[in-house]
Amino acid sequence: MASANVNREGIVSLDHVVSQVAESIEGSSANLYVIVTHYDADGLAAASIIGRALLKNERMFIIRVIDQADEETLRRIPKGDYYIFTDLGSAAINIIAKNELKPASILDHHAPLRSEEHESNIHEVNPHVIGIDGSKEVSASGLTYLVAKKMKAEDHIAAYLAITGAIGDRQENGSQGLI
Repeated sequence: MASANVNREGIVSLDHVVSQVAESIEGSSANLYVIVTHYDADGLAAASIIGRALLKNERMFIIRVIDQADEETLRRIPKGDYYIFTDLGSAAINIIAKNELKPASILDHHAPLRSEEHESNIHEVNPHVIGIDGSKEVSASGLTYLVAKKMKAEDHIAAYLAITGAIGDRQENGSQGLI
């Protein structure tokens, strides 16, 4: 449970960004979504959550599980109409853009490492950008659950997956508590 010390402005900002990403995913006329995720518990839980949300919205998707979002790996990603990166991507936003893997949404809790340039057609939910510690306070599966909730596609199973992902990333003992 979140403590009283939580960054309330960050929570409001997070809600706004989550809404934008949910609208981008829902509003897309994509025939095929490509979900690219990290191979750990958090990444797999996040991919499951967004996959369930897409399924409930009768959207076609495939999931690709990778170790890291480097140039060589991203070149091998299947072509789709919309890309969703979970538990990775913030550090590779420029590589994602270079490989034309867009439109895209990135749902990542790792610190972003990139230039200040904003990439068009790439939406990102990253807690670090708005003053929330993504290493302790929210996981990628937690962020993805929030997006699915805004898409009106969440359920109790997705909540369990979000908690499982956070525990898999050892976030259950964060100093501020999980969001």
